[in-house]
Amino acid sequence: CLLRGSASDAVAQTSFQAREQPEHQRNPRMMIIDWRRNAAFALFSGAYLGVGQHFVYNVAFSRLFGTGTDLATAAKKVAADALGHVPLVYLPLYYPFETVATGQGTVVDGLRRYRDDAPRVLSTYWCTWPA
Repeated sequence: CLLRGSASDAVAQTSFQAREQPEHQRNPRMMIIDWRRNAAFALFSGAYLGVGQHFVYNVAFSRLFGTGTDLATAAKKVAADALGHVPLVYLPLYYPFETVATGQGTVVDGLRRYRDDAPRVLSTYWCTWPA
């Protein structure tokens, strides 16, 4: 997860830079990576997306709902994730992290941003599950 987080952030940074430059000035070799930001996203990815979510999905959900793969058990796990874990744990951790890591403000600023974005972000997230 650490390497995936680093790679994902590098792609995000270079893609954003490419969109900001006129096409005739784009040079993939000249893209600048903010390595401090990249390390922060790699650390978050390794710590939370690797270790934290392993605990949530493989330990806590298994204890709460069992290890079955039947439709009823899967539906309970999806509902717990969509209505509990993501809106109450994951996103309230991610938003402040991202805000600080990208230099856009403080932890409190990130929580305020989550509060403001939550209805739009969560409704979009919830719409993905029936598909």
